[in-house]
Amino acid sequence: MEIHTVNKNNQQLDGLTIGSPDGDPVVPTIYLNSFYESYQDGEYFSDILESIANIRTENEHKISLDVNSITDYEIAKDRILPIVVGAEKNAAMFADRPHRTMADLAVFYRVELGNDTRGTMSTPVTYRLLRQWNVSKDEIHKVAVENMERMNPSTFKTMTQTMEDMMKEGVKDNASRTSGLDVAEEEPMYVLTNVGKYNGAAAILDEKLMEQISEKFQEGFYIIPSSIHETLIVPKSQPLTVTYLENMVSEINATEVSPEEMLSNHIYEYDAENHEIIRAGKKRERETTRESIKSKLNAKKKEVHTELSGSKDLTAGRKTEPVM
Repeated sequence: MEIHTVNKNNQQLDGLTIGSPDGDPVVPTIYLNSFYESYQDGEYFSDILESIANIRTENEHKISLDVNSITDYEIAKDRILPIVVGAEKNAAMFADRPHRTMADLAVFYRVELGNDTRGTMSTPVTYRLLRQWNVSKDEIHKVAVENMERMNPSTFKTMTQTMEDMMKEGVKDNASRTSGLDVAEEEPMYVLTNVGKYNGAAAILDEKLMEQISEKFQEGFYIIPSSIHETLIVPKSQPLTVTYLENMVSEINATEVSPEEMLSNHIYEYDAENHEIIRAGKKRERETTRESIKSKLNAKKKEVHTELSGSKDLTAGRKTEPVM
């Protein structure tokens, strides 16, 4: 038996693993936090222990996994996907997991191991796994983004289309799914996610789609972090300020979004010129900083050039004698 800390989105959980008598390397992790809350609420300790034991015995041998599907890069690489989360609340994972930051968001990676009626099973890509694979962080990012289109394509729909899909969610109608950018209607708000609606905020890593959205909204657009599963796109032509949008997101996160699904309280925009996601309202500030750095570099180059020119002038016309 082992108790260890497990880093999840925006939180750290206490996980209990109970080994298998036959030495099975894959066993379920039972998170104890909710049981502790039940204990604080007055539930008998013996009943809690019985519940934990039942979970463990019910899942004996239910997880079938070939370890090579994780350790062998040639097998695993086709199932690596990215996940976008808030950077600040997940900084504890930076030391253990390869990542990439953009604004105050972070991109981590996971290997999809399959799914069933209980949900999706995956394992995080760690530095240890990266060393075992002998590949770089840049390679993992490239592979993960490429896999999105094949495994869980991005979707971009109007809010009206999204609501209609939710109303008929029980109907398996693949034709109603809008992949890529195929939206003719003009609406104040759009939903950017993926076909599975799971970890769909990663769709903002789809550079081709972001470029298409940028072409559609020439005036620019805001990216609202609805959750780790989707973002909302609001054209800048709408009479909404960044302050208003951030207040709206903060209130919704505090009242409607569960902590493990929260993405951020900030608003973002797409910098089409540099092909990157930035905090809303920071573009001009970034341009000013870049202009300042460029000006200082040019001044330094001019200073060095002047010094070199002066050195040449000192030696001009001077006759030198050979050294014997």
